[in-house]
Amino acid sequence: MNQLFLKQFLCLAGLFFAITSNAQEWVQVGADINNTSSGFGDAVALSDDGSTMIIGAPFHFDGTNYVGAAYVYRKSTTGDSWEQLGLRIAGTADADRLGYAVAISADGNTVAVSLPGVDNPTIQVGKVRVYSFDGSDWVQKGADISTSGGYEFGYDLSMSHNGDLVAVTTIGDLGGDVCYTWNGTAWEQQGQLFVEAGDFSPFSVALSGDGNRMVFGSPNLFGLVDELGSVYAFSWTGSAWSPLGQPMLGTVLYNDFGSVVSTNLTGDRIAVGIPDQTGSIGNLQGAVEVYEYNSGSDSWGQMGATLEGEDAYDYFGRALQLSSQGNTLIVGSGENDNPGGSNAGHVRIFDWDGTDWVQRGMDVDGLAFNDNSGEALSVSGDGQALAIASPGSGKVRYYEWSTTSALETVKTAGFTFGPNRTSGSFYVDLEENYRHIELSVYDMSGRLLVRQTATGRERLEVQLPTAFSGQCVVSCFGDGRFLGVMSLTKQ
Repeated sequence: MNQLFLKQFLCLAGLFFAITSNAQEWVQVGADINNTSSGFGDAVALSDDGSTMIIGAPFHFDGTNYVGAAYVYRKSTTGDSWEQLGLRIAGTADADRLGYAVAISADGNTVAVSLPGVDNPTIQVGKVRVYSFDGSDWVQKGADISTSGGYEFGYDLSMSHNGDLVAVTTIGDLGGDVCYTWNGTAWEQQGQLFVEAGDFSPFSVALSGDGNRMVFGSPNLFGLVDELGSVYAFSWTGSAWSPLGQPMLGTVLYNDFGSVVSTNLTGDRIAVGIPDQTGSIGNLQGAVEVYEYNSGSDSWGQMGATLEGEDAYDYFGRALQLSSQGNTLIVGSGENDNPGGSNAGHVRIFDWDGTDWVQRGMDVDGLAFNDNSGEALSVSGDGQALAIASPGSGKVRYYEWSTTSALETVKTAGFTFGPNRTSGSFYVDLEENYRHIELSVYDMSGRLLVRQTATGRERLEVQLPTAFSGQCVVSCFGDGRFLGVMSLTKQ
């Protein structure tokens, strides 16, 4: 069985199983969060502890107009489901696109939403609104934040941990209005940014936890070089934004270097999305690079190798985020083709091992055709929880990094299996009678280890090869019907 078939089994079963010696994997917690609002999942953000999330639906229809909306959810007290927190936050005019970009404070009690489609009255100048939770509903904090230049203000936004600083990008505005701070009664502009002549101003933006460092990507221009792309970092001196090191530059034209950026809590690590990059496999494979600041030389240096998408036309890096410490990186490929279907999408999670970025766990795949899973995503501060949006199907799924090694038996649709850690053998109990049962065991490269057949509803006792150790996959068919798949570890 090849790698593709192996992934197909995993996807069909809907299971998340161990591939490490500690039997850990990304496990979905709670049911899918569904909503009929159009564009639901186009944007998502998690609080620091992962217990609260805001989801944007910029094309929500209120019965008359496509005003856009945002929804906030909080994990239940039992920790296994999600409940809407307060009422829906909605736009007020057609094409407002409220929820196109969203941000949330560390404690989850302050959120920001963009309305890039707000007219003025002939051009979409855009606005940003900030809301605080009062214990029962969301109350706007101050007046709308708007800009004096550019259009579609609110294309991207970021928020400091305490919710008192908001950074906003505007299409077509060179430098200018970017950062806004809460003075206790109103939002006021905090300094201005100025970039190289010919550069478009902030397209993507990310703030450090305290809001004293800011990163923005300008994928369209650097100086007078069309479509090269650049990323700038700034530090707040107390009165102005000062450049932090030299800009990070793309190396290839038209690869969208800087279309997405993320920074860690202290603002000394930056992840840069390059979703249109042609990689070693094919066109538009996509890539991500991570940079670290060296204060001694006032410069940014790349951390590890450039990460590439799985296949051509994956657009790997269209969504990404670093954890608070900057040691965990999650990256989305919303147009990845996998066993879930064409453009099902997937997310990959990487950890920094001191030398390079190493994938943690398996790909978290979308489950259906055109799911576009990973087009939007967010990670908790500790890197142990993920929110993955599938805007193609209007769903958001929440995952936690979970240890399953304590399980002795696992029940799936069609059979019961155990133990999931063994020194040599395991059993399978079937739920129905079958004329022909086929059970196969594969290692993680897809190599067949054992194939056993039976009839009826008997317990199958399976002995693994003596020479084999490690993780393997068990698949079961009854009368040609796929019953399920599980994994086990032979110690």
